[in-house]
Amino acid sequence: MINIAICDDNADDLNLIVNMIEEILKECKIEFVLHKFLSAKKMIKEIKRLDIGILDISMDELNGIELGRKLKSKFTNVKLLYITSFREYCLQAINDVHAFSFLCKPIDKVLLKKQLDEVVNKDSLTSKTNYRIFNNMKDMNGKVFLTKKVNMDDIIYFEYIKSKRRIMMVQDEEQYEFPYVMATLSKELEESAFEISCRGCLINLKHVSRIKGYDIYLDNGKIVPLSQKRVAKFKIKLNEYLSNCN
Repeated sequence: MINIAICDDNADDLNLIVNMIEEILKECKIEFVLHKFLSAKKMIKEIKRLDIGILDISMDELNGIELGRKLKSKFTNVKLLYITSFREYCLQAINDVHAFSFLCKPIDKVLLKKQLDEVVNKDSLTSKTNYRIFNNMKDMNGKVFLTKKVNMDDIIYFEYIKSKRRIMMVQDEEQYEFPYVMATLSKELEESAFEISCRGCLINLKHVSRIKGYDIYLDNGKIVPLSQKRVAKFKIKLNEYLSNCN
């Protein structure tokens, strides 16, 4: 699932590019979540997860370059595509926020599709190699899945529920419980982007927004504890993950 957000303070331009992107991704059979914003400040405040940001450079409230800088600090791996009527801004955006690409208004759908293809393929955002099969899962409504294929990138964290002797898998919109041993799961995932933050809690580093003291802030707004004895190891693993992503 690709998370895309578009920000343009011109409503007509915003709706036009939203419609183009929806058509392109549906044609390509790519799963996506698309958010649109007329306000840069509202985007910064409300966006929780982001893979691709498509930003107008010339906006009154906050220009696209400043917005891109703030998004980069919040979402380290985000790829930024700029739309602009002013080519002179392009070099500044490349230097300041390492923009992935540019499109000039009026937007050409063929060029937009080409740029989206490149950013998706470059970072394997639709890669199916990071899936895992889980057994005997139950969702929040009590529906049981004997087997379920899950994209590991969509998992925010695992938490052991001692009273039930089950593990809870937390995603952005869903939660599932399944019988498993946390020590076994953490061992199986130790070479991936997961790390234990405290006893019974296994965090996907992809979804860590920041660490403050002994609190880990996740991109879904959740705050989970970081035990004192695990601080050093967790931060080392997080830094290694971020270095490999850049």
